[in-house]
Amino acid sequence: MKKLLIFLAAATGFASCTNLDENVYSRINADNFYHNKGEVLAAVTRPYTHANAWAAPTGQNGYWRLSELSADQLAWPQKGRHGYDGGDWIRLHYHTWVPLEGTIENAWRLMFSGMGFCNNTLKDLSNVDFASIGMTEAEKGALMAETRVLRAWHYLKLMDLFGKLPIATVPGQGFNPETTERPEVFAWIEKEILDNLDSLPVLNAEGAGRITKAAGLAMLAEMYINAQVWTGTERNADCIAICNRIINGEGGALTGSAPNWKVIFSSHSIM
Repeated sequence: MKKLLIFLAAATGFASCTNLDENVYSRINADNFYHNKGEVLAAVTRPYTHANAWAAPTGQNGYWRLSELSADQLAWPQKGRHGYDGGDWIRLHYHTWVPLEGTIENAWRLMFSGMGFCNNTLKDLSNVDFASIGMTEAEKGALMAETRVLRAWHYLKLMDLFGKLPIATVPGQGFNPETTERPEVFAWIEKEILDNLDSLPVLNAEGAGRITKAAGLAMLAEMYINAQVWTGTERNADCIAICNRIINGEGGALTGSAPNWKVIFSSHSIM
């Protein structure tokens, strides 16, 4: 009897040691999320919050600093012992950056992380049964289009800074994807915007800070006015045509009473 109890105890202990299931508290499995509209919108807006780290002047060493402080219109001066910062801003100003340049590396990392958030959202939402959580297919299409154009905006700014890029549209696509030349990246961004433009909402106060049709048109205008540099082909006529569509209100208009204007331009509404 004693031997039987020892055997049973050992067998039970062995079985428990092979069960490696655990509760993970550092992340949320997609299967346990997307149960309502609020959770869907949380995923859609996640890349926007991240953009504050790389797109805003007050953020980290991202797009704005790398783009503006390497040009002629701005400089970050040293005043006494303040502002030297290891020579970061001097190297940017004089284009004497070094291979291990933190300002450049940080911009690349932050911007591609934001693009990755878009990819994750698109993958997750493609598997969500929207009807089961009280949302329509039209709402799903609009949110997917918004996220695709937001991803295209990330690539637009990356293309501006770095030229040729790896185009990664699926999470886990590879550790080191092959790069694509700048004209091909340009064409991919343009197609992404054009394919999703008509599914975007028009501009309104409630959606301030989110991608709208006006934002998509503005991205196209930026691309076309820079097309000579980015692709070697001048497209000024296309830029004018897009700008006229914006002026004519195709993407919506900033109309309404004074309180609405205050909401649109209040600090908490700006990305």
